[in-house]
Amino acid sequence: MSVMKVLRQTLLKYQTVLTKHPYKVQSIQTSVLMLTGDVMAQRFVEKKKLGLGSVEKVSEDRTSVRLLRFPMMGPVLQYWYTILERIGGTNGRAITVVKKVLIDQIIAAPLMLAIVITTITLLFGQDLAGVRAKFRQDYLAVLITNYKVWPFVQLANFYLVPLQYRVLLVQTVAIFWNTYLSTKANRPIDGSTLPLKKGF
Repeated sequence: MSVMKVLRQTLLKYQTVLTKHPYKVQSIQTSVLMLTGDVMAQRFVEKKKLGLGSVEKVSEDRTSVRLLRFPMMGPVLQYWYTILERIGGTNGRAITVVKKVLIDQIIAAPLMLAIVITTITLLFGQDLAGVRAKFRQDYLAVLITNYKVWPFVQLANFYLVPLQYRVLLVQTVAIFWNTYLSTKANRPIDGSTLPLKKGF
């Protein structure tokens, strides 16, 4: 069996399951891809080790937060892309695609980034003062980096990719974005690491 045939069959199976269970599939794939980005951040950026017996080992609590607390992001993105189709149109013209990208980056990007940073900071034991400090420290820098990456990804996404696959493409690219974002979100505030609440 050729590689292309295997890929086609896999894509068909994915499409079938996605059509039957869109929110479940998107929730699972989003959680897994966010977890992947966090593990990459800990392993390759923060240089933590895998396995027992290491002081600086990959935090299972931290990755569990990503896996269990962010499954809603997939369905939210799908709903947002559906709204963009209604607002921006579906004719595939260049001006339509640019309009969708502008709406996405002006409205959704700052809001989603704010939600992620706020949620992670609160889950890791900080109060509202800690959230404000985190915003002052990282929000603008991360948003600027976002504008260097995501407009180009979304241009390709809206122009080339069918609606039902857009979340998958974005979340695949977001493995690398989540690696960066996870490193930023878990940076120390005022010289101390984000403490994890008991129970997570």
